[in-house]
Amino acid sequence: MTELLGSPGRPSALIMSYSRLALPAFQAIKALGLRVPDDVSLVCLDDTDWMTVSAPPVSAVHVPSYELGVRAAEILLARIAGAGLNQRITFFPPSSWNASQWDTSASLRRNLRVLTAADSRRSGRPLAP
Repeated sequence: MTELLGSPGRPSALIMSYSRLALPAFQAIKALGLRVPDDVSLVCLDDTDWMTVSAPPVSAVHVPSYELGVRAAEILLARIAGAGLNQRITFFPPSSWNASQWDTSASLRRNLRVLTAADSRRSGRPLAP
């Protein structure tokens, strides 16, 4: 993560899939003297307590794990009972939009480079430290 964030072509935003990736990213950003969100925006698709006490607080999308598990069990039981399931299930998880993501007007001043798992495979370098 430090190598990625220290490179000239560093991404302007990081979207981490869960908090165990977000914390090392946050630490690397701070260690390099970068500022969140001025230099790098940080958003996590999971929320934990440390995100609300960090400076700035990290923006997060709450994953309703319990509700997802209950719904998955209901679907599994229905399938076992022979019910055909041709339905779409949508969850609208609550989000905590804190100060760690960029202002949309500021994002127009810099190109946004999004790194994906495919980028990681191509480069042979993991996204996480």
